[in-house]
Amino acid sequence: MQSWMDTVFEKLRGYDEKKATRFMQIAGFLFGLIAWIAFIILNRVQGGFLGILALLVFALAFLARGRLHRETGWNMRPFNVGMAIGVGVGLVLWTAYGAITGDLFKTVA
Repeated sequence: MQSWMDTVFEKLRGYDEKKATRFMQIAGFLFGLIAWIAFIILNRVQGGFLGILALLVFALAFLARGRLHRETGWNMRPFNVGMAIGVGVGLVLWTAYGAITGDLFKTVA
């Protein structure tokens, strides 16, 4: 019996290069954005401990990236670029929130 991951990888192997590149960009963006936002929210709420756990989400994204590369043989550059953009967008949103509420320096410290 196949695991759900094996089923997903079988489907992904059938993608052409253009579709695979778009998938990787979107997946990287979402991983980066979610990891950054989770880090900020959990860091503020629990004083740092859960923020560190949120960084594990980021690490898990790279583990998933490695498995995806092994299974499909795809170039991982679109994933890296998407993740960098996602983290950048999260940083901009966090800074905008802090500037609007006047809470930016309390958030950083």
